[in-house]
Amino acid sequence: MYQQIFRFWRKIFAVGFGLGVVAGTVMTLLGDTSATGADFLPAAERATRP
Repeated sequence: MYQQIFRFWRKIFAVGFGLGVVAGTVMTLLGDTSATGADFLPAAERATRP
């Protein structure tokens, strides 16, 4: 009985862990390319000035 419960939850946690790794990797890569804001910030300043 415990073995069946373990196998059931192991699959759910494995999927959740895998999705977290993928999401974290994507967020890291996207954050590194735009975190400095070298191109975005000056354009945003010009767009928001009255």
